[in-house]
Amino acid sequence: MKYYIAITILLFSIGFSPELAKTDNKMQALELLQSLVDNPSEARKMRKKIKNASREEQKQYNELGTILVNEINATSAMLPRKIDKFTTMEAATISGRNIAYKYTLSDDMDGIEYKKEIMVELNRNVQNNFCTSPSGAWLIFGYTWSFFYFRENGEYYGGIIIDANRCGFE
Repeated sequence: MKYYIAITILLFSIGFSPELAKTDNKMQALELLQSLVDNPSEARKMRKKIKNASREEQKQYNELGTILVNEINATSAMLPRKIDKFTTMEAATISGRNIAYKYTLSDDMDGIEYKKEIMVELNRNVQNNFCTSPSGAWLIFGYTWSFFYFRENGEYYGGIIIDANRCGFE
């Protein structure tokens, strides 16, 4: 995952942020992206700039999508994969600017019967982690991330959708 973030930063710096283009290393670029994610008003300005990008800038933006497609496909090829003792990632897909992950929750998970409470906690954790990390920059580019949870018997358990608006970047 960090590989595609680093490549994204490099492409991001070419067409969308002169500050990032001036960075000397990937760590500095990550820090600048983190500062953008940490400052929703600046993220909103960047989101607006991206929405109003020229055709040339849109070409560079579309190159970012290719990187993300490759990363999601690579992730998908490694599935299923245990995330922890109660969660298995089953699928990772991308269609346009929509990324979806499918997870199975173990019946052995403590409190699995408390669906509402579990989903509130998952929602809070996913949103907090995604909206406050450099990965949140994908939201600024207009991508939406969906996380769908199922029980071992295939029954739908709940879902979480994270987009630029949800993180305060819109």
